[in-house]
Amino acid sequence: MKDYPRFNYAIILTAIYLIVASFSNTAQAQGKIIAKLNFDPKSNGFGFPNYGNEHAGWKGDLGVADLISMFGAEAVCKSGNSPQNCVLKAAAQEWMTEQLDGMKGGHCEGMSTTALRFNSGLPFKGMNSPADFLSGATSPFSLTRGKTLDNYIAYYFVTQSFSEVARPSKETAQKGPVAIVNMLVEAMNAGKDTYSLGIYKMVNGQPKDGHAITPFAVEDDGDQFKIHIYDNNNPGETKFMTVEKGGKQTWKYVAAINPNESEDAYIGDTDTKTLELTATSWRDGKCFEAPFAPDGKGTTGCSSVSTGATRPPTPASAAPKPGEGADFSVTGDANMMIVQGDGKKVGFNPADDKFYDEIPNAELDSTKGGKGENLPHYQLPFHETGEPFTVVLSGKDQKKESDGNFNYSGPGFSVGFENLKLDPNETLAFQVSPDGEELTFLETPDGEMPTVKFAFDTDGKSYKAEIRGTDLKKDGNDKVDEVEGDPSKLNEEFEKHPALTVKFDDESGKLQIKDNDGDEDEFDVDLTQFGADGHHQHIQLNDLGEKDSGEDAYEIEVGEWDGGDDIPVKHDDEGNGFDDDQEEEVKNENNDIEDEDDPGNQSLFVYNGYYSFFW
Repeated sequence: MKDYPRFNYAIILTAIYLIVASFSNTAQAQGKIIAKLNFDPKSNGFGFPNYGNEHAGWKGDLGVADLISMFGAEAVCKSGNSPQNCVLKAAAQEWMTEQLDGMKGGHCEGMSTTALRFNSGLPFKGMNSPADFLSGATSPFSLTRGKTLDNYIAYYFVTQSFSEVARPSKETAQKGPVAIVNMLVEAMNAGKDTYSLGIYKMVNGQPKDGHAITPFAVEDDGDQFKIHIYDNNNPGETKFMTVEKGGKQTWKYVAAINPNESEDAYIGDTDTKTLELTATSWRDGKCFEAPFAPDGKGTTGCSSVSTGATRPPTPASAAPKPGEGADFSVTGDANMMIVQGDGKKVGFNPADDKFYDEIPNAELDSTKGGKGENLPHYQLPFHETGEPFTVVLSGKDQKKESDGNFNYSGPGFSVGFENLKLDPNETLAFQVSPDGEELTFLETPDGEMPTVKFAFDTDGKSYKAEIRGTDLKKDGNDKVDEVEGDPSKLNEEFEKHPALTVKFDDESGKLQIKDNDGDEDEFDVDLTQFGADGHHQHIQLNDLGEKDSGEDAYEIEVGEWDGGDDIPVKHDDEGNGFDDDQEEEVKNENNDIEDEDDPGNQSLFVYNGYYSFFW
């Protein structure tokens, strides 16, 4: 008879028990799901990663129809009230251009929001499902990018900058991490609204490197909560954020800004206020306040895309009324500090590595792009008279040169600087008058000068101007270093050192340009003017002042220009004012300023109007 090995059944039963216990412990370690959406990153997220402005058509990702939907026809149209007949105001066009440029730092806010909207079946321009955007698509993950989807994402990216969205988002940050988790749990279980989760890093006292991610489940894991995340930088993956229940409620999220980068940690607690929620419902339902619209003209004509809920009421004591806000933004990686005439300041001061918030009712944000760049966006009360704002940009903590724009918008205007080159640890300083009519740029250590830009709307004509000057030369004696010191000394620096000043009086139509570096410099100028009929005139001046001696001071008589191929100009060679100077006609001549944003001799409502038919 064949012998069979004997088994120790006690050992076998013990082994089985240990295996079962192990699975049980693993399940317990994974915690209990206490709230969730019907969402899977491999289906409901996008199959492509967060992107910047690498695609050729990024300047068309927003159009006239989008601005009317956001702000109403009164706010954005010089005449007309629909995408088909709107003559877009100069300030509205310039503001839109800057918003598009700011998306080069990533589209995470738009991607997070649109993923949630797809999941909830919410419409955009009559389209609900993925198949409406791409024939045959069965899920957002199967979509490929194209004009309509890029427009959808860009539209909701922009909404993060509106006070009606940013203000309640910041209020959630004040509640603390555990309260935010409870808000998520309540919303997911109720099924009435969804939230994007905003995260920031706290560096030198300032929140930066903003990123928007999509929470879709909450797990109770004993001493901590675990939030399940779709991160648009990492398509198809499920990421996790942990939130400690006790102590300072420390939260931590580890991810990479793109699949080819090493992972980095976002960490915060009750003190940092770097974790926030933004409800999908806050982004639709009525007109937003346009930062460039005078007299609050932004309350009619909006094409609402309803989410079935309305935004929370704006606190009456909060930020300025419509048409009374001053909007400052930077579209490149930078730290920003703004100093009022009374010395009060907001933002990061590179002199002492501190972040200040001294101006009452100022709203301080960092645009959430998700690609690891600090894109400050500040909104201050608008004061029509008074001392200029001094703006200090610094490259503290930057690893490479940044190339971006600065934009300042207020009632009826949008002005600023283009092609600001900011090196690591470099400081740039400039001043803007509260009414936007005068801008002064202080020399830089390497002499690089940006392009000055103006966009003004009056009851009569609208104007756009771009001015590029020769790089300012350092005088070789004093260094420009006080801009990093006491803000009260900033005005002295602008008087001591070479600076370029450009002033535009929209009532008289006089454009004045001057510098004080002692050299004989030239200026390139682009001018556009148009009326309510949309017909506009455009002229270019090339190397203005090339053959002139004396002071570099010119006054271009835009108000006297008849729209022809030459324009009257005065040269104040003696530096004693323009009253004793004779006008000379300067002819139109192509210059080196890129003319991509000029629509030629078309009506302005045609410009960027690709998406008009969707409405």
